[in-house]
Amino acid sequence: MAWDVTEAQIREFNPSGIILSGGPESTTEENSPRAPQYVFEAGVPVFGVCYGMQTMAMQLGGHVEGSNEREFGYAQVEVVNDSALVRGIEDSLTADGKPLLDVWMSHGDKVTAIRRTS
Repeated sequence: MAWDVTEAQIREFNPSGIILSGGPESTTEENSPRAPQYVFEAGVPVFGVCYGMQTMAMQLGGHVEGSNEREFGYAQVEVVNDSALVRGIEDSLTADGKPLLDVWMSHGDKVTAIRRTS
């Protein structure tokens, strides 16, 4: 679905989870796209990838800033907490058995703070 999807379209689709994907924009720009607030109130898991993670962090009270270095290319993400969103999709395992995901990255922004909740 597009970034400007309506709440009615999401409700009609009846997702069991929502993925906010990456994109060419920067969340540090004033008029960059944001996820609609109802995405975070839908009662389903929300998984942010690159830009999606950055806008989610920013919109939920965290902080995103431009990085001094751009990152581009292959990387591996270590899954540190068990989640149904990523369970069973690992590409490999660390020496101590933690799942690794192979990803392609291209970004220049970074999340520097997240809002802590209890």
